Amino acid sequence: MARIPTIAEEDAKRPNRERECLVRERTRIVNRIKGTLARLGIRDFRPTLRKSAERLATLHTPEGSLLPPNVSAELHRDLARLGFVVSQIKEIEKARQKQLEQHPETGPHAMVRLLARVVGVGIETADMLVRGAVAATG
Repeated sequence: MARIPTIAEEDAKRPNRERECLVRERTRIVNRIKGTLARLGIRDFRPTLRKSAERLATLHTPEGSLLPPNVSAELHRDLARLGFVVSQIKEIEKARQKQLEQHPETGPHAMVRLLARVVGVGIETADMLVRGAVAATG
């Protein structure tokens, strides 16, 4: 029989779940941009770079023509959407870091900080491991 998590335990998992959804959305947008450009023969564009919107205006197809106006407008909208999603991911990560700094030794925060010291384990993974372990043992 499984124990039903409390509302507080479920709420503590929300940032991880939201971040996971946003990361999938970021990947979807990047793949969409790359796919649109690949259909035009452009394969060396990196949408995740800061100056990608400015570089988009200078792109040319292999034939030497500029991007079609509707494609260019669509890509600019996709880049704006990508920027918004990335800012939301950073906001979640910043809130998590602030929460860990405010209560570093209470509850699961101490375990998260301990796990995050392991090389290759970031705050996100440590938090996910701790929240899963607390739910499984609780």
